[in-house]
Amino acid sequence: MKRHSTEYGVKAMCAALSVPRSGYYKWLGSTSQSNDKQREDAMLKMKIRQIHKDSRETYGRPRLHVQLQRDGHQCGKHRLVRLMREEGIRGLQKKRYRVKTTDSNPMPMPSRPICLMVILGPVGRTRSGWRISRM
Repeated sequence: MKRHSTEYGVKAMCAALSVPRSGYYKWLGSTSQSNDKQREDAMLKMKIRQIHKDSRETYGRPRLHVQLQRDGHQCGKHRLVRLMREEGIRGLQKKRYRVKTTDSNPMPMPSRPICLMVILGPVGRTRSGWRISRM
């Protein structure tokens, strides 16, 4: 219909095809915007893949967003999340620090508690020693 709109009237073509004119004009207005958006999404996907690859696949949404802004590409965070999901791109999360013991033979715990006793004498002498309590 778009190609023949110069030869025939839109009203006549819509009547011949049983299509409402409002639907034709809606389609006409939406196709140019959606095509532009699809082209821009494809270009952004290429750029996102390149930045992600250059970062050794560590960058997630926040750092990708900053890098895209530095390169002059305006893109919202929700759009970026959608494009990353479509491309299967995920950032690496830092692993949490876990304490790993290297002692393979830990000391056995005594069956009775051990206590340290310090006794102060009247003249200032001190005595100290270890004793296993009898509990």
